[in-house]
Amino acid sequence: MRKKKAKRREVKLENRFSNPALSRFINYLMKDGKKLVAQKIGLSSLGKYRKEAEN
Repeated sequence: MRKKKAKRREVKLENRFSNPALSRFINYLMKDGKKLVAQKIGLSSLGKYRKEAEN
């Protein structure tokens, strides 16, 4: 007999932008629980992308 399907958990909005898609992206980047490192990498890449998009 199979168990019940696992419920989908809500993503906590821990970053300064309060964007669930950005939180999921940072969680995807995270390795070995290093969330601060993942935030720095993700936000710096977004900053570079914004500068290129403006030009």
